[in-house]
Amino acid sequence: MRFAQAGLDRKGVVVMTKLSLSGQLNRAGIFLWICFFVAMLLGGSVLVAAGGVSLLPGGFVAPADAETTSPIARPTQRRGKAIYKLLAEPESNVRLDVNAIQVGKYTDNISITVKDAQGQTILKETVVPKTQKQLTFQSPGGAGLLTIECRAGKNAVALSAQNARLLLPIHRQTLNIIKHANPLYFYVEKDARRFELMLTGQGDLETAQAVVRTPDGNVAASVSTVESGIQQATIKVPPGADAAVWSVQIGKASQGVFEDCSFRLSGPLGYYAAESAADLVVDALYVDAPILVRPEERRDLAAKAFVVACLRQDIKDLIFSIMDEQDNTVASVPIDPRHSKPWNPFTGVPAGNYELVLAGRIGTKQLSARQPLFIVDRPANLTADKTTLIGGKPFFARGLYHVRPEDYQLVRRQGFNIVQTSPAHIDKCQEHGLKAAVALYRGMGINLDYYRDNLLKYRDHPAVACWMTMDEPAAHGVGLETMSGAYATIRRLVDQPAYTCICRPAAYTTYGRCTDIIAVDVYPIGKRPITAIADTLDIAGQNAAGHTIWFIGQVWSWPDTRLVTPREHRCMSYLALTHADVRGLFWYSFRDPDWYLPENNKGVWQMCGQVNNELIELEPVLLTGSIGEAVCKNNAGEVHYALKKLDKTLYLIATNPTEQACNLKVDLSSFGVGDRATDIFEKRTLSLVKGQLQDYFEPLDTRVYAVGLKDR
Repeated sequence: MRFAQAGLDRKGVVVMTKLSLSGQLNRAGIFLWICFFVAMLLGGSVLVAAGGVSLLPGGFVAPADAETTSPIARPTQRRGKAIYKLLAEPESNVRLDVNAIQVGKYTDNISITVKDAQGQTILKETVVPKTQKQLTFQSPGGAGLLTIECRAGKNAVALSAQNARLLLPIHRQTLNIIKHANPLYFYVEKDARRFELMLTGQGDLETAQAVVRTPDGNVAASVSTVESGIQQATIKVPPGADAAVWSVQIGKASQGVFEDCSFRLSGPLGYYAAESAADLVVDALYVDAPILVRPEERRDLAAKAFVVACLRQDIKDLIFSIMDEQDNTVASVPIDPRHSKPWNPFTGVPAGNYELVLAGRIGTKQLSARQPLFIVDRPANLTADKTTLIGGKPFFARGLYHVRPEDYQLVRRQGFNIVQTSPAHIDKCQEHGLKAAVALYRGMGINLDYYRDNLLKYRDHPAVACWMTMDEPAAHGVGLETMSGAYATIRRLVDQPAYTCICRPAAYTTYGRCTDIIAVDVYPIGKRPITAIADTLDIAGQNAAGHTIWFIGQVWSWPDTRLVTPREHRCMSYLALTHADVRGLFWYSFRDPDWYLPENNKGVWQMCGQVNNELIELEPVLLTGSIGEAVCKNNAGEVHYALKKLDKTLYLIATNPTEQACNLKVDLSSFGVGDRATDIFEKRTLSLVKGQLQDYFEPLDTRVYAVGLKDR
């Protein structure tokens, strides 16, 4: 499926022919139109091209026959918080059809909120699970996209619209699907050579498949989570398939059931997808730039301005600017709409909150595109080699979630040195010798006034290790702009790093930019193999280069599943330390309704103490960066290991997270090692032959070796 076009350029299109609603390419009309012009409607806000093709209110272009599109019979089902955009004619009557879907036994109601382009609420309704409801309203008189916020909690929602175009934002967004999805149509920009897809399932039992199709309907890529719960793919754009509408179908894989999954598209793509290709719109004028600029990126990043081809000869006085919070111009550059070049103003602009503005005119008609911009400085308490500092001293986290103040002394005795807490309990942490990971979010929302008050009050407190910005923002549908603003507030006011738990790998490159410490949570026991920890951390390491990574592991149990065993806990602890250069460990959770770790899993609670004592002994080693990470595979087993060097000793951390025994064989000769290795915790000595370390690992075996280095 393709837009007919004339001189189409990045991120913009004017549609000249109808789209085949069957999903097949309508080749007959592609080249019927070659030239077009733009004119102003007298006194109006809509620009009209030849043949009745219009630039829609808000600066969008779209298929001319979109208003005749039939509603989707069964819309895509989305779980948790789902954001839609709606484009309707001003002051038109719009109908939303809401299907509130119950998942399992969850009873969460579905909240539907419709907001105008300025963020003002124009409709708010609640729909109970297992019911359907029609919501009607009149669209506002002004131009721009409406926002629909659907909050379904643990349940799901399916939404369709009549007399409006319903869009799914995909720019820097992860979409969460459950049980049913229609093909989603999206726009691949002109001159695009490739784009990326990330698909995440929920373990061996809940799998998913993504099939990406070109405008001709040919399969460009097929990705499945059967072999691994997380899959990434780079899709090449064939010659002639750019500047066109593609599709992706998320559905059942060859094995497993199609339940929860998430996916993300990234690259030179339009900002929106649609379940009907005829609903798709593309910005005619837009800014392509990062929302947030980190210190290490200032020289490498650039802002780009793009104008749809049909306006290039007509638009005048096109200016690209950075505006500060008082609407003063900080930097600007004139833009030739026919030959726009990347602009990097970031190196000379101090840290702060700004807005990128691209503005021009056609006659007296003003057009503009805006994007928030946050420029931040590096936190003083995080070193360039990813080490967290507290009071100027390096810190390796051994932490717990959900600990009450009355249990602080108990967890401290068990070897933990940090807890997740609220601002109200920071003093209690200090009293019991614990550091505080301070949660600034309340419920599942972000209030910047609450942020500022507590940051200013406690920024010099000796117990504060880091500030938790938000828990699992992708899963809870927190906007990327909101997260960027929250992170910028932390960076502007305090020296401690920001910490964010990110549960969906597809969000590492988006929400991961809005923090200093990425906390990767993986809870495999009862759901997936333990090796899912390694898979997830590897993706975090690949997609969040330069960030400090901590790991959040599992000590609780999924409903109706077995307990974590002590050996599994020790294995998971060290497995995390063999991937992504992890610099801290947290565990979820100490206390929850009907759960109290010291009583409900005494074996793991005792093992927590043993592992923490081992980590205390190894702390100087763990505070150094890994110089190598690898996996040794044989006999259907796997030994994962990492190498670290401290002074004149090489350390090898190794564990077998599989259910099969495995031999470890590592060539250390290039490091100039001696002829013996010491198994630190089992008190064994191994002989090395020509620098080769060999050992035998039963399932879940975990060892740390120390090998002396020769003087060179």
